[in-house]
Amino acid sequence: MNTTALKKTVDELTNLIINFPFELREKKLFYDWTLREVVAHIAGWNLQRIGEIEAFLQGKKIEKILDFDAFNKQVIHQKRYYSWEALIDELKHSSSDLVLSFDSIVEDLANKKIWVDANSTPTTWLQLDIEHLRNEHISKLKTVLR
Repeated sequence: MNTTALKKTVDELTNLIINFPFELREKKLFYDWTLREVVAHIAGWNLQRIGEIEAFLQGKKIEKILDFDAFNKQVIHQKRYYSWEALIDELKHSSSDLVLSFDSIVEDLANKKIWVDANSTPTTWLQLDIEHLRNEHISKLKTVLR
């Protein structure tokens, strides 16, 4: 799959996060979340998506996450004691691995349905992930930094 847009998006997001003012990292600037919590959320979803892609490629059943709020709380809670450096490291690695995971999907599978009862495909997942990162996280980071 063509992951150029995803790579560009994760690079921009990572640079914004790394260069975010130190004194603002622990403030609740993103709805009810701090930047640390946002980073934990993004890394958690990256890892989830990587696992889903691996399962898809192996022909295994993929469980839908129906309660996004519960998933977000869980991953943020799991990473609450991570140092800033550990969070950034996980973000960088999971973002890179996410790009590689999408890259590993051959074109013949790019538009194959993931679930029988939904229209999700690897292509729609890729678009959804890019749009979420751009419209939710990058735009909010830029707004806060103005």
